[in-house]
Parts: sequence; C-alpha cells; structure tokens
Amino acid sequence: MLQALAISGGLVLLFNTASIIAMIVHYSHDKEHIYGLDIHYLDEMKKAKG
Repeated sequence: MLQALAISGGLVLLFNTASIIAMIVHYSHDKEHIYGLDIHYLDEMKKAKG
C-alpha cells in the first residue's frame, strides 16, 4: 500500500514538474508576441485620445 502511494506521488511530482517547465518554455517563446500586441494597442489608444 505504501509503495503504491509513493509511486503515485512520484508520478504526480514528475508530471507537475514537466508541465511547469513546458509552461515556462512556451511563455518565453510567446512573450514578445503577447507584449508586442499590448504595446501596439496602448499606443493606438494614446493616439485616439489626443
């Protein structure tokens, strides 16, 4: 019983770590695109106001 709990806990730890690493990698790839759009629309709003 304890072995099954330890193995399943280890698998959860492994998959959570892998998903966090994948999320960080994808964020670093998409960061320029995401913030580029934000800056573009902020500039458009400033132009429209005055």
